[in-house]
Amino acid sequence: MDRGTGKITIIRPFANPNAQVVWIVGDATWVVWVEGSLQPTFADWVLYSYNRQSQQIRTLAAAPKPYQNAPLVIPSMSNGVIVWSAVEGVDGVDRVYAVNADGTNMRVLKTDAVGPQIAWPWVVYDIIPSSPQSRGTLSRENLETGETQAISGPIDVSYYAYDGEALAWISGDTNSIFLQTPINAPPMQLFAGAHLQFVSLNQRLVGWGQVQGALAFDRKLGIVVQLSNLLEYYPAISAQAMDWLYQPNPNATDPFSGTVYELGDVSQLP
Repeated sequence: MDRGTGKITIIRPFANPNAQVVWIVGDATWVVWVEGSLQPTFADWVLYSYNRQSQQIRTLAAAPKPYQNAPLVIPSMSNGVIVWSAVEGVDGVDRVYAVNADGTNMRVLKTDAVGPQIAWPWVVYDIIPSSPQSRGTLSRENLETGETQAISGPIDVSYYAYDGEALAWISGDTNSIFLQTPINAPPMQLFAGAHLQFVSLNQRLVGWGQVQGALAFDRKLGIVVQLSNLLEYYPAISAQAMDWLYQPNPNATDPFSGTVYELGDVSQLP
């Protein structure tokens, strides 16, 4: 959908009628998504890219057969480079991969790491603990220089988001959310609750979901705002926008019937 005009373009129908979009990202040129059908982890995942100018669709990567019970494949994209983590070898090892959106320069960035997020030129990933007694830590890698840096502060992270300057992360028990701005600053706790998940951020906002619905922290005003009371729904935050779903009828018998999709422009915030 074009945010300015509201025009909707169908990229393509699903080849498998049971498939759904697992995760999707985009920029001015590319739309990149993962689709699959085998719930709950969509072990039959396929990663695609779509060029908005040429309308060409490319298959970038796919789950190896036989399908393995691995975590969700969640891509991140910046500057035309896509990163993700998956188990693609018979050794069962998690690796962080990168590829250009046009399908070129496929490579492994890191072994025994998961959950990469890219804000060019840095890729942040979660290093898998080397033993049951240790805890995972975050590191980042510069794709232009090859430099790697350990990130102090976050330990035992369940979810995190990185925008190139700041890092927001949720504790391993999913009960607390923190912000480090800049990334090498001490963590600042933003909120405590239960079952916090799917954090995202930009220079103005940090958003996440929990049992009580979708919430956002305004980094300028220093306040937490509840956007929706829909169970475990969460806002999607990009550089200049925030989107979320909410129920305008407080007396609705079915909270998911008649919901409204809200598109927020960050530049319009006070």
